[in-house]
Amino acid sequence: MDPLRSAISRLAGDLIRDRMKRGMTALSLWTLAFVLLLVAIGFAISGIYAAIEAPLGPIAARFIVAAGVLVFALLLIVSANRSLRRGRKSRGAAMDGFAGDHPDATSVGNVAAAFAFGLVQGLIRRRKS
Repeated sequence: MDPLRSAISRLAGDLIRDRMKRGMTALSLWTLAFVLLLVAIGFAISGIYAAIEAPLGPIAARFIVAAGVLVFALLLIVSANRSLRRGRKSRGAAMDGFAGDHPDATSVGNVAAAFAFGLVQGLIRRRKS
């Protein structure tokens, strides 16, 4: 092998090694940040649970926290689907058109909010008596 090819292959190897080292360092730092983010979210959920448990009791607090996490997960799923279907007409526009045609239509969000409000109010009344 002539010296020019040898120098080029050594240079390419050094560049690849440096790039891989930077990539692995970045990946490990992103992984650590993600783990710390999950721990922080866990502590936040634990704090919310503790704050709700005092006035409502442990069972109601578990259901409320679980419902909140479920709603947040569903929002993330909807957001991910919307970002994938950016160019297409979304179902939200079709639902808005339906609601515009039917002024008495109730959205799913309104029904869920009314149910959650009634549940909490009923549990508070039951806990006081």
